[in-house]
Amino acid sequence: MQHWAAFLWQALCLPLLASALPVLPARSSEGGVVSAGRHVAAGLLQKLPYRSSLRGESQANGHETTEVVAEKKLAYDPLYFGLVIDAGSSGTRLRMFKWTLRAKVDLAELMPMDGDEGLFEVNPGLDAYADDPEAALPPLLAILKAAQRYVPKAVWDESVLFLKATAGMRLLERSKADQLMTTVREFLGNPDNCPFKFVSAEVISGEEEAVFSFLTTNYNLGTLSTPKKTAGALEMGGASAQVVFRPSSNVQDHEFQFYLDRQRQSVYAKSYLRFGIDDALARTMSVLVRRSPGKDEVESPCHNKGFKGELKLASGKKHKFVGIGNSSACSEVVQKVMGLDIECLMPPCAIFGSYMPAVEGEFYAFAGFFYAANGLGLLGWKDSKALTSEEIAGATDSYCAKDMQTAQQDSGKPMKYAQNYCFMGSYVAQSLEVFGFKNSKSPVIFARKLAGFNLGWPAGAMLYETHLMPLSLKSNEGARDLCGPAAQFGTPSDAKGGAHSPRIGMMGIVVAFFSLGMFF
Repeated sequence: MQHWAAFLWQALCLPLLASALPVLPARSSEGGVVSAGRHVAAGLLQKLPYRSSLRGESQANGHETTEVVAEKKLAYDPLYFGLVIDAGSSGTRLRMFKWTLRAKVDLAELMPMDGDEGLFEVNPGLDAYADDPEAALPPLLAILKAAQRYVPKAVWDESVLFLKATAGMRLLERSKADQLMTTVREFLGNPDNCPFKFVSAEVISGEEEAVFSFLTTNYNLGTLSTPKKTAGALEMGGASAQVVFRPSSNVQDHEFQFYLDRQRQSVYAKSYLRFGIDDALARTMSVLVRRSPGKDEVESPCHNKGFKGELKLASGKKHKFVGIGNSSACSEVVQKVMGLDIECLMPPCAIFGSYMPAVEGEFYAFAGFFYAANGLGLLGWKDSKALTSEEIAGATDSYCAKDMQTAQQDSGKPMKYAQNYCFMGSYVAQSLEVFGFKNSKSPVIFARKLAGFNLGWPAGAMLYETHLMPLSLKSNEGARDLCGPAAQFGTPSDAKGGAHSPRIGMMGIVVAFFSLGMFF
């Protein structure tokens, strides 16, 4: 038995010592599909780095010979680049990342220079083009051109690109969503439009979005290698809200599992569709209209006195509203929208009678949570600060009591944002209370960035795709993953080299043990 085990192990591992690993395969004729995308990323990470440091020019001449281009590519090894297009409900943003292939994972976000951030975001969201998919392509081209100024031209064709759409696309009618995503895939799969190595374009689930946010937060904190010390994450987008953390007790529902350092991790991950800021506001306004049948102009306690305008309803139609600025009345309507009167069948419960374990440990709140706190004047744009639901509620009371003009001046924000801070404050305060933070010792830190990098799900998605996944392997990948070490996670800021990170290959492990069984 030992003889056969040793023979199989040598057969699997010794050839690796004699030959280099394969390079990244060429783009598929389909322009990259979800099923194959993760294998393309795997090829990138399993490519052996050349013995060279980052040097040379940042741009290559498009008319140079193949030898010169190859020489310039060598200059950028072992540095690798990847891009994630975040196709959200309120807009589409592009995030850039870089990493190397050494002992520890050192994925870092490539931040645009001051004044360039606006080039990497386009509005409206991708779902707005459901009836005209071709109209979605020029905005995508614009952010791709912006990225070309930051990623060295010599490695464009080796820099992986993922497009991941979130709640706005999840809400679309399936046939329209499929047609729109097909159009986007064909566009990104054409090298004339996208010079980067397009891997996939997909609509991700709310739970994936939550877990990606969890990975981003804890990677930036340097706590991925110590799961018991991980922080939870609260994210509020335009169409959905996510909560994710690692309870000390068993998760009874909404459990999501993944692997870190060959150990299976379990978190509570819940996404609330239609509970993002924009959708929650529309649904709140719809409740007010139903309570005032036949009125052409409805009073809104969630808007300051002096506000007058048309607001979108849950149906997509618009209605006229006039603000009366009453935070208590606004909170009452918000509670109705949250379905707090629905029976809790598996306590403890949060929104709409949905099970949620008691919160534990530190949490980071970002996106809509941060924008609300910042708009209410509780922290600056570059600040991070622990805030309680009581502090949010108190600031909301003060803000809602002001007339619209004064409130807008005090916030220092454009009117299109300032007009909604009364509602946003009420909604965020109620959310924290419903999630169980009011009577908890768990601090909630409101932040936009952590360790200098953006909070949110894109960095976690890139980690997941390139360092932690896939769990299914091509036939020529299993041996490498069996023989290679697991990805090592440290604090990003102190990482001097990248991640030589063959990931856990579950299918490869199963096949290997099955093969052993055949011999014995």
